[in-house]
Amino acid sequence: MKGIYCLIIYLNKNKKISIARLGRIHFKRGYYCYIGSAMTNLEKRIERHHAKKKKKYWHIDYFLGHTKLIGFKALEMTSKEECWLSDQIRKISDGEVKRFGSTDCGCPSHLQYFKKNPLKLRRFSRIFKPRLEDLLKSYASKKVAIKKRLLEFREMWKEPNEKIFAELCFCICTPQSKARACSSAIERMERIGI
Repeated sequence: MKGIYCLIIYLNKNKKISIARLGRIHFKRGYYCYIGSAMTNLEKRIERHHAKKKKKYWHIDYFLGHTKLIGFKALEMTSKEECWLSDQIRKISDGEVKRFGSTDCGCPSHLQYFKKNPLKLRRFSRIFKPRLEDLLKSYASKKVAIKKRLLEFREMWKEPNEKIFAELCFCICTPQSKARACSSAIERMERIGI
């Protein structure tokens, strides 16, 4: 999956934290929303943010070492629109940390501050409802592949039970693993006669 995301972070006390070239910044106790994007593997990016040990590369890496990551929201998108998301969240926030996470774009910041937990705000949740135009764009880009795969599934019922079972196993395994690894496992099962 590729798209944009928002990390929801809690800082339990006022604190000065060194953030790479931004220097020492005074952060107020409260909640912060960091907005980012991942145009290749959104799931891996979120995993990286959760990791305790990692090389510090982005501003957020320095900040997360002093805070608690309490949640995240994501939107699947075919284009990099983190600036749009940052602007939407800025409109309902209680402030921002200047230049944080936005040194490569024209935004004032990609780290917004909230006095109260934004996850409990209805206006915050509404931002993350998929936009119809994004859903239609995503469908249009995958429409041919979807129709082709549906035809393959219809034809599958003409195959022997063993082939149908192999396809079922593949479908069950792929949400937890990579397709290539699942395909190799199914081929091994077929070779040994399972």
